[in-house]
Amino acid sequence: MGVTDVTALHAWSVRCRADFWQRSIERLGIRVRKPWRQMLDVRGDAEQARWLVGAEMNIADSCFSAPFESTAIVEHHENGRQRSISIAELDRLSNRVANGLTALGIVPGWHTTIFAPYF
Repeated sequence: MGVTDVTALHAWSVRCRADFWQRSIERLGIRVRKPWRQMLDVRGDAEQARWLVGAEMNIADSCFSAPFESTAIVEHHENGRQRSISIAELDRLSNRVANGLTALGIVPGWHTTIFAPYF
């Protein structure tokens, strides 16, 4: 890429958006079930841009690909307290939410919103 600092990296990422996101997806190990035909479609104005055109993915496939004992989330609280959540714990919590939604009659393909205020 030929970048030497953060400013150059930012400039390259703006100038070569599709290349930047291609490399980012590869570097992060994001998994797709069906590959995209086009990384970025910018027909029309920028607000109508479409990313990963034709791809099929479930981000959970990527989120839960690490070893179950590894850290998934680290919380830092204003009082200095810190809490880490493992992939295994996040998996259990995610399944609780999914099972709760299923119990409510929500089926795959429905759009849902979950309001989860921070306590």
